[in-house]
Amino acid sequence: MWKVGTGENISISQDNWIPDYVNGRLMSRFDNLQCDKVVGLISNTKREWDKELIANTFPEDVAELILQIPLSMNRMKTFWPGAENHQVNLYSRRLGNSRLCLRCSGGEETLNHLFRECPVSTEIWRLLSDVDLTGYIAVEFSEWLTTAMVSLPLVRCRLFCITLWSIWGDRNSRIHDKSSRSSQEIVRFINSYLHELDGIKTNISKNPNEIRKWKCRSENRLKINFDGAFDGKNKVSASGVVVRDRRGNVIISSAIIHRGVQTAFEAEALACRHATQIALEMERKDNIIEGDSLSVIKKCQNPDQDKSQISPYIFDVHSMKSRDKSLKYEFTPRSANNLAHVLAVESLRRKEDFYLINKVPEFVEAQARSESEREPD
Repeated sequence: MWKVGTGENISISQDNWIPDYVNGRLMSRFDNLQCDKVVGLISNTKREWDKELIANTFPEDVAELILQIPLSMNRMKTFWPGAENHQVNLYSRRLGNSRLCLRCSGGEETLNHLFRECPVSTEIWRLLSDVDLTGYIAVEFSEWLTTAMVSLPLVRCRLFCITLWSIWGDRNSRIHDKSSRSSQEIVRFINSYLHELDGIKTNISKNPNEIRKWKCRSENRLKINFDGAFDGKNKVSASGVVVRDRRGNVIISSAIIHRGVQTAFEAEALACRHATQIALEMERKDNIIEGDSLSVIKKCQNPDQDKSQISPYIFDVHSMKSRDKSLKYEFTPRSANNLAHVLAVESLRRKEDFYLINKVPEFVEAQARSESEREPD
C-alpha cells in the first residue's frame, strides 16, 4: 500500500512515485517548484497535499493521481508499493537485507521459493495433510495460488489462506523481531488459530437471534462510536463518529471524506483515527472508543508496532493514545453501532463533511433519538 510520509527523499521528476501513472516517472522539471522533492507539494501547516500548487503545476490527470495518494498523519517513513511479478526477488522490494531465503539460505527468496520451495514451507504443507496441493506442482506461482483458491473446498481454502498468512508472518518475524519458528511450531499455531475461529463461530451461533443495541454507561464517561464506509470503485471512504454521554445525548457528531483509500480495512482504520482525534480534542479522561471492526480495535489495544497494511493509521492512533492513557478501545457489534454507521454511509453518499455540536444531521435524528431514550445500564 503506497503512502507518502515526509516526502523528503522522493524526487518528483526522477522517482516512480505516482501509482497508475502510465509513463512511470515524470522525467521533467517544473519551473514554479522551488525543489524537486515531494515534500514541497505538502502543506507546511497541516498534513495534506497543497491542492492549489498541485493543480497549477501538473496536468489535470497527473494532479488527480497525486491527490489520491494518502499521506501518513505523522512524519514517518514512506511505504513503497511492491512489484507484482512473483519472480522479483523480495530483496529488490526492500523487504529484506539479503537475496537469500532467510529460513534455509538455499535459494533466492522469490515468492515461489518462500511459499513452495523452501524446506520449511514444504514441511508445513506436508504436515497439513488436509490441504492436498500435489496436483498443482508444475504450475507458476500465480496460477498455483488462484487454482488452489478456486478448486479447494471452503474449509480447506480457509486453511490454505491461513497457512500462507502464517508463512509470511514467520518470514517477517525473522526480519523484524529476529525470531523464528520451526515447521512444527507454525503448524501448531495454524491449528490453534483455526480452533479459536471455530470457537468464535460456536459462541455466535449459540445466540443467533440476540441483537445487541447501543447502551449508555452508568459511570460518568463519554462513549465515542466510529464506523467507516467505503466506495471501492472510486477509492473514497467516509469516517462517521458520534460522541454521547451516559444518557445517550449527542455531544459531537462528525464525518470526514477521504480520497485515495484502497480497502474497507483502511476505511475503518481512518475512522478510528478520526474518533481518537476527537477524543483528545475534548480533553476529558476515561473516554471509551467503540467500533465494529474487531481487527482495528485489537490493533489499537495492542501496544506493539503494527506491521499490517494499515500500520500508518495504527501508528497515529498509538501516538495519540500515548497522550491520554485512560482512553479505552472496545469492540461492539454492528447492531450496537448503527448511528455511527448511518453517519458514515450517508456522508459518503452525499460526499459531505460535517462537525456538529450537541446535534446530528437531520437524516439521522430519528436514530439518535431512539437510542438516547434507552435507559442506562
